[in-house]
Amino acid sequence: MTYVDLSNTLLIIGAGAHVPYDMPSGHALRAEIKKLYTYNDYINFSIQPRDEVGKLKWNILKTAMSLNVLSTAERNSNKKVFDTGLSETHYKQYFELFLKSFSESHVLSIDTYLSNVQKEEDEFIREVFKLFGKLTIACVIQAFESSSPLGGRRDDWIHHFINSFVRKSPNDLFKFFPKIITFNYDRIFERMLFTHLTEFHKFSHLKAKTEIEQLNILHVYGSLGDYVEWQEITELPNFFESAIANIKVIGEDRSDMKQVEDEIREKYKRANRIYFLGYGFDEDNNRLLRTSFGFDDWEINKEIYSTSIGIRKSDLSRIKKTLNTTKMISRLPDRTMREVSCSDLLFEQAPLI
Repeated sequence: MTYVDLSNTLLIIGAGAHVPYDMPSGHALRAEIKKLYTYNDYINFSIQPRDEVGKLKWNILKTAMSLNVLSTAERNSNKKVFDTGLSETHYKQYFELFLKSFSESHVLSIDTYLSNVQKEEDEFIREVFKLFGKLTIACVIQAFESSSPLGGRRDDWIHHFINSFVRKSPNDLFKFFPKIITFNYDRIFERMLFTHLTEFHKFSHLKAKTEIEQLNILHVYGSLGDYVEWQEITELPNFFESAIANIKVIGEDRSDMKQVEDEIREKYKRANRIYFLGYGFDEDNNRLLRTSFGFDDWEINKEIYSTSIGIRKSDLSRIKKTLNTTKMISRLPDRTMREVSCSDLLFEQAPLI
């Protein structure tokens, strides 16, 4: 059997690529968090609310208490704030303070907000907002990840990818898998690969997990945690603690930043084709890519393509400036053309094969 070698192809995945799977974009994630701020019903820690927003807020508060978030903030800031034991009231108070600050900041995303929390003068508040912010991201995304079966959507590009390149013989095809860089915290791509391998090819959970880990998918800002076999959260007592530790935000001091840049550079160097899928071309992310690629003329000898959903004509000059690109700009449709989705790009306009 002949396989197409995709090992010299690089997929750069943004939040827009997972919207077809009901995952929130940056704007949608902001809206979900702001709903928590406007939720005014009383939260009884002993009784889970019936409505979805109430359930989410209750879950975040209960998890924050179980993880001793406020005590951790005291410890991280070297600041003693509470003379007596911490109560439910304390957690409600500081979570509301975080939600108010985020909602009234009027920034485009929670990531952008958290990147500026580093400037907060009060070290304790800085730690509280950072911990509550990461926990909220983890709880919201986990709720979306597990809310419904994946696949069967209009732009189900991962389904097409699996059936085009994985289904025939995964044992051999993984040798020719594309390089992947994702700016998403969720693990939708890994989950769909995992269930395909276990349910269709009858791989054991361990074998499927091992195969996927060997793909070295790079989550630039971390993910919800190490890859697991998708158990119920109740079976993973350290899930959210791990998620808080793994999630990183723009501008955060990171001991692993050089390693991340080196991984991006290595994947880029091995690629002769680069696909930007649902990538929003955030200026900070553009600068990270450009710095990691290692030189300004990064487009030389590369075929570069991009989806265009949500990209306006007015965005093109900004993209060109921060990513230093001309080749890709010419591949983006102008506003008079139909928007190009992931499936459109990968299987019609610039087919992988």
